[in-house]
Amino acid sequence: MSYQIIAEALKRVLPLASDRLVLNAPQPEDFEAFYSAMLNSRPELQRWMNWAKNWPDEKQCKIFFDESISHWHTGHRHLRLNGFTQDSASEMICSLGLTIDTPCPPVIYLSYWANTKFTGKGYTSEACKTVLKALFTHTATQAVITGHKRNNTASQRVIESCGFIPHVDPRAEFGYKMTKDHYTSLCSKG
Repeated sequence: MSYQIIAEALKRVLPLASDRLVLNAPQPEDFEAFYSAMLNSRPELQRWMNWAKNWPDEKQCKIFFDESISHWHTGHRHLRLNGFTQDSASEMICSLGLTIDTPCPPVIYLSYWANTKFTGKGYTSEACKTVLKALFTHTATQAVITGHKRNNTASQRVIESCGFIPHVDPRAEFGYKMTKDHYTSLCSKG
């Protein structure tokens, strides 16, 4: 299964909706909300996300955002979904990344970050659960892996509320520096 097949399967069911959220592939008109959420969340993002240590300026963020849009059309292995509340598309709640680690069988690495203004309300857990359901229902995904930096208890709560189970990253055997606690979801369809 190619990366494009997974992207196409997900595109057929987008936007994804939960009780409070709408999740969709990035749209050009969403950039301002995306950038605003990043600025609002800067201290937390820099604390937990490696890519945020060297803070990107608006131009770099726009390039990343535009690449995120094109990935849905080119069969790229990195896909991004942005979450908004059901009643407002003006403020972004969270952003989820789906990295297709292996296309056959499909194993997805799930990453996410939340707009600090909306943390502690269960939105990120709800978004992740919605995406997991779509992956296991509408694609041939066999497993989803995620992780959190040690001491990031908020992220750990999100992961555990979604039903992920702890595991040791097998790459550690080969000298991979463990900087995260890793979890796997081995949900089956149905």
